Amino acid sequence: MTYIINPSVFYWIKVLDGLASISISFLIIGGVGIFAFGIMGPVDFACMDDEEAKVIKTLFRITIPMFVVGLLGVVFIPDKQTMIEILVAKTVTVENAEWTVDSLKSVVDYIVQAAQNLK
Repeated sequence: MTYIINPSVFYWIKVLDGLASISISFLIIGGVGIFAFGIMGPVDFACMDDEEAKVIKTLFRITIPMFVVGLLGVVFIPDKQTMIEILVAKTVTVENAEWTVDSLKSVVDYIVQAAQNLK
């Protein structure tokens, strides 16, 4: 059986949609972390001992890559609607449109001939 659209494409669309959701989560968590640790760091380093300051710096260094990965994911991973539009645009070709017009003409001719035979 020859598919016009391979069914596994719909699976990958769902997987990418989930990946986009994870990217949004990373972006939010990273943004909040950068904001919180960015404010906490300069204000509270004077009140912290070395161990607490090291933990804050480590957490800050973790949130920056989370933010960057989330931002890249949000920018470059298309949403479900866009992926379906890309799939339809890939499937709709000039050859397929010409085939549809030709088959529509033959169906109309068949209906006209059948209507003439009924008279």
